[in-house]
Amino acid sequence: MTSDTTRVAIVGVATSEFARHLPKTAIQLRTEVAKAACDDAGLPLKQVDGLIVAEHVTPDGNLNGNPRHHMEFSEILGLYETPLCVTAPVGGATPGYCVELGRWALQNGRCKYVLCVAGNTESQAGRSNRGNALTDQLSQLTMHYPDYEWPFGPLMPSFYACLAQYHMHHYGTTEEQLASYPVAIRHNASLNPDAVYRTPITVEDVLSSKMISSPLHMLHCCMINDGAIAFLLTTEERAADLKQKPVFVLGSGGGYQGYWSGFNANGGAAEGYTLTRHLAKRAADDAFGEAGVGREEVDFLTTCDNFAISPLVQIENYGFCDYGEGGPFAGERGERLQVGGDFPVNPHGGLLSCNHAATNFQNYTEATLQLRGQAGGRQVRGATLALATCSAGISSAHYATVLAA
Repeated sequence: MTSDTTRVAIVGVATSEFARHLPKTAIQLRTEVAKAACDDAGLPLKQVDGLIVAEHVTPDGNLNGNPRHHMEFSEILGLYETPLCVTAPVGGATPGYCVELGRWALQNGRCKYVLCVAGNTESQAGRSNRGNALTDQLSQLTMHYPDYEWPFGPLMPSFYACLAQYHMHHYGTTEEQLASYPVAIRHNASLNPDAVYRTPITVEDVLSSKMISSPLHMLHCCMINDGAIAFLLTTEERAADLKQKPVFVLGSGGGYQGYWSGFNANGGAAEGYTLTRHLAKRAADDAFGEAGVGREEVDFLTTCDNFAISPLVQIENYGFCDYGEGGPFAGERGERLQVGGDFPVNPHGGLLSCNHAATNFQNYTEATLQLRGQAGGRQVRGATLALATCSAGISSAHYATVLAA
């Protein structure tokens, strides 16, 4: 039996090829990265005794189509005795959940090595009309409220457009400031040979792209693509016998917020939550508190950027600037958030430009590569401390993890 003070580290990472469409199934992609993450660590796959997998989008587009996916996937990998084997049904917040659950299993002696896997072929799950899209996005995603939200027919961009409108109304954030975020993150993607979109863009390009849901244009929105990602966790003691330099989890935090969007928009939450003040703050506070480090020590941030408004408000909630200051924070052309700037965000290119198919898992693998010094042309110079985060729903579920070399 180990102790809850035992340090846990990420010791293996792997990503598949990322593309708008790949001629493989999601299971094939997940299997490839699961094996590759173990190879990266120098660990035989058969030694894995903990498996956490993200929700599997079936070929017909059903997000929760196979609740026994973890059991089938374990068998596919040849892992027939796994004291921890579960599908994590928390959408974009899954990688942070994996870290917290994996830490518990490792620190309590339940497992020795925990493998965390995500990936989908989103290109095969498309729908041809708005009615079907509403069915997919609303009836299958549990963060939407059937009584208060479904009757009005919003899609995911509609909800995040509300967040952006709220921030612009209350704080004077401009369209140009919002556009600086995808510009900066696309610059970072241009340095990443694995990114789906690598051509640099300008603020003018963002604002002249197709309007999706005001004020969000197409280039404010994440892509749909195919791909998979995996990472491997173990204890500090076992990490010493593996191939890669361990990246330690110094602290983590998380939380789920049950208020529906309209309630938050009207300031109904007693805790002072609004559409742009949420539990990301609690997650980050807990992570930094456990880690015993300050925000000023962080070298870079990896965070959810499913829409451009997300990193803007999360930077505020994580405490890197005051509420309302996220608009100008990036710089006029996003230069502050670029690799080489004083606060790089999503050096890999994020969901906006690199990969969406394994939502937010790459925030953790990218942080690991950066802290190992293995990020190539996008390497953040001298990086030793990172905040890796993820969120789901309409900014309603959050995890934050402080990672260190």
